[in-house]
Amino acid sequence: MLKKIILVCIIAATSFLIYDHLNYNGDSAVPVIAITQIAPHPSLDKIRQGFLDTFQKKYPIFKIDYQNAQGSQPLSMQIAQKFVSAAPKLIVAITTPSAMNCYQAAKVKDIPVVFSGVSNPVLAKLVNARGHPLPGLTGVSDGIAPNEQLKFINSLTFKAPIKTIGILYSPGEINAVAQVQAFEEVFKNAQFNILKIPVNNTSDITLATQKAAQDSDMIYVFNDNTVVSGMSQLLKIAHEQNTPVVVSDPESVDLGALAALTYDQYLMGVKTAELAIKIVEGEKVDTISVEKPDGPTIYFNDRVAQKYGVTRLPVLNKQNDGEK
Repeated sequence: MLKKIILVCIIAATSFLIYDHLNYNGDSAVPVIAITQIAPHPSLDKIRQGFLDTFQKKYPIFKIDYQNAQGSQPLSMQIAQKFVSAAPKLIVAITTPSAMNCYQAAKVKDIPVVFSGVSNPVLAKLVNARGHPLPGLTGVSDGIAPNEQLKFINSLTFKAPIKTIGILYSPGEINAVAQVQAFEEVFKNAQFNILKIPVNNTSDITLATQKAAQDSDMIYVFNDNTVVSGMSQLLKIAHEQNTPVVVSDPESVDLGALAALTYDQYLMGVKTAELAIKIVEGEKVDTISVEKPDGPTIYFNDRVAQKYGVTRLPVLNKQNDGEK
């Protein structure tokens, strides 16, 4: 009986690595697209759905090989290698870790990679210092300049002044580290105190949030895959200690975060599909520039704002006029 249970567990744990043996090199009129993301999350799922809906309008019949790394970096690398072995038409990599792993695996086989949801493609070495993507690579970035984030924070009026901002971040995610560094420099110049609290995995969320809520006036969360995966627990603890949470993820506002300045995730997927379609139709990937979605957009939770007595000043620039 024990052997049967162990066998079932092994099968369940590895089932998402079972690939359809698709005829990748068969009929070129039926493209096969390999898609991966680092973890399951509503925002990342929306990017993927936006991609699929848009791509299917152009190619009603196509094949998809989708794999989720379940938050595991080693598994993400394994998925990338599996994709390259199968030789799809192109690879769509959602999030920075997936994009880095897929590009490293695909570049030796000349398989185009289209990334999406990458905050700092330069630091991730997906784009050079001049903003040009590396050979065989293009994609959609969702990075927002720290000075825009500062304007956004300053547009929120709290009952008590915000002096210290607690930032939860994963030191193992290059995009998260880069965002924290850029944020810290700009916000310190604006006379904010910054409290950085590392979160190595989702099991650290509880203690990290308790410390941030105790020692900060507000918690800020970037598009950090590790921290966002534990957002429900983070928000529960923060609200219990009456500490507002501002994020960069629109779905987290629905869960109870106060506000976010970010891009529409579905539209990011649409933009990603538009780039992929160009490649499928024969355009050289090296000639396609990295793009950003329209926006960004302000997401504001009125119920949470009432809890903390927060009001908003008028929108500070024309880019941010798409409030939701």
